[in-house]
Amino acid sequence: MTEEVRPWQKTLHEMSREFTRVIDALNVILELDRHMFAMPRLDELLDEVLRGVQKVTHAEYAQILLRRGSTLEIRHSTKGTDIGDTYEIDACLSGLAVKTRGRIVSGDVQRDYPELYQAILGSEETPMHSEAIVPIVSPDSNPVVIGVLNVESPKIDAFQPNEVDLIEQFAWQAGGAIHTARLREVFDIALEMTKVVHAAGGANAIREILHKVSVYFPEDVVIQFLLKDGDVLTIEASTEPATEKITVLISNSFCGEVVRTGEPLLSNDVVEEHPSFQDTVGDKSGRKTRSELAVPIRTAREVIGVINVESPHLDAFSEYDKYILSTIAQAAVWQQFRDARRNLAFQKMAAVGDAAANLVHILNSGVMTAYQRFQNVEALVPQEASFASLRQELGHIKSALTQIYERANEIYDRYKRAVEEGKARIDINEIARQKAAHIVTREDIEVMFDLDEKMEALMLPSAIGDVLENLISNAKAAIPSTRRGRIEIRTQLIVGEYTNEKEALEIHVADNGKGIPPERREKLFELGETDSGAGHLGFGLWWLSLFVERYEGSITSRPEAGGGTRFVLRLPLMPDGVARGLQSVGGSE
Repeated sequence: MTEEVRPWQKTLHEMSREFTRVIDALNVILELDRHMFAMPRLDELLDEVLRGVQKVTHAEYAQILLRRGSTLEIRHSTKGTDIGDTYEIDACLSGLAVKTRGRIVSGDVQRDYPELYQAILGSEETPMHSEAIVPIVSPDSNPVVIGVLNVESPKIDAFQPNEVDLIEQFAWQAGGAIHTARLREVFDIALEMTKVVHAAGGANAIREILHKVSVYFPEDVVIQFLLKDGDVLTIEASTEPATEKITVLISNSFCGEVVRTGEPLLSNDVVEEHPSFQDTVGDKSGRKTRSELAVPIRTAREVIGVINVESPHLDAFSEYDKYILSTIAQAAVWQQFRDARRNLAFQKMAAVGDAAANLVHILNSGVMTAYQRFQNVEALVPQEASFASLRQELGHIKSALTQIYERANEIYDRYKRAVEEGKARIDINEIARQKAAHIVTREDIEVMFDLDEKMEALMLPSAIGDVLENLISNAKAAIPSTRRGRIEIRTQLIVGEYTNEKEALEIHVADNGKGIPPERREKLFELGETDSGAGHLGFGLWWLSLFVERYEGSITSRPEAGGGTRFVLRLPLMPDGVARGLQSVGGSE
């Protein structure tokens, strides 16, 4: 007869088994901690979290779902085939853990939560019954739920309270891992931003950086990079490009308050909490902003800009998000980006000026030599009437040499003026009329003006007249002699829709010529590119692109309906009508 098992022996056995399981769990957790300090890839670390949960709880399945806007997305799963599936927070049991910010535990989930339960795991033959869901939160003083750790079993009442406590520990580790990965990515962003600065990339490069920043946030966001220009902030780059170049007043805007106080500002209901709020994103995309977070960009002396994040959801941001964004803002490269881009354009323009001077020297030497030899030949031609046609032809050659000489000096003067950064109060409408009258001499080409007559004289670079001359000359050259031509010249003063102050000068020059082949349009502003069939010379347009970049502007081209090309030059202005970039440049008025 077997010896009877006493109750105390059974209790001791259960305690021993539970103690062993706790030790196993601690070993798994410590091993994960060691891996976190080794900073492996986040995906590998979170997969290990799930394997640890399975080992400790003997669960059938485990998942990590991360929050994205109003949905939860399965990012890691022991099943594997469900990765990428999304569920509305308001319509699933995991979403209830997000909204309550607490654990959800059920021994028979289909019985306890029939309206919210969704058969994500298991099958008809082996349906899931027990489920433990624990929120994953960011480890800061004001935590935000960034996802959930979901564990399921086909057994009834599969999870004991102490097992749920262990699951909560794994969820805490997952939150720490995501936190560590985000911090590391912030530093990677700072390093990448530094590379962009040294390469002096354009707004596209900044926009790509902002898109990378946007994935750090649990909500669907738009991120903007704004720089201070006098009394306004200008959106230099945005993940919603339609908002770029919009200006807002520092004295009366959400981001302006960040400049005035020098402190980050967070609002999870910005419409109600900030009467001065202006929805630049909603006005352009139709997606109304409800939460907003903005942090200052500082130098040693002042706040020079803002990084701003907007979400269409209420309660989108936390103190943790503020910390992450502030770290990015203090990467100390945002202002350097603008200065480096401007300085590189200036250096390129100076190099163009030097090249033009050398070219003029070579041309003038050759022309003068040819001119002297020509005079010697001209003196040898007899004066008899029979040589009249020869003397006439020589006269044409002499005239051509003189024009080459004058044109070379004119080119040199143009680039010299641009490099020396002269500036003056300029009536751009009058300059446009003068240049058109001087350049367009063909009677079969009609010049049409659409000039903003309310625009007063602006403080512009002196070389703006050369810019207009280049564009009008290109338009004229693009029109074949066999076609009646039309050139449209348009000027417009762009006023900020939120500030009602000067924002930019736009100049349009359009023709009805042959147009530019699509395959050449992408490289139109590169050095040496030319399309002689249309008459648009790559060197001049390359120089124009440098010119506008020096003043933080842009020049674009697009085909006209029915043939031809339209060039649009945009030159940003300060509220007092001074071209942006001139405030740091010498010159005479």
